[in-house]
Amino acid sequence: MEKQIVTRPFEPEIPLDFLLCIAQDARNTHTHLVSEFAKETKAVAMRLIDELKGSWS
Repeated sequence: MEKQIVTRPFEPEIPLDFLLCIAQDARNTHTHLVSEFAKETKAVAMRLIDELKGSWS
């Protein structure tokens, strides 16, 4: 289906954000792991957004 779908930038530009929610009061002894997961999730999301934007050129 990739050849049947066309992606183009929308004018005017629409901000594209993401949100990752983490419970502040959870009894989690692995706080460092949760922080690392959040950091890596954000990095992957930003790479995917950049790849999508790059495909519009």
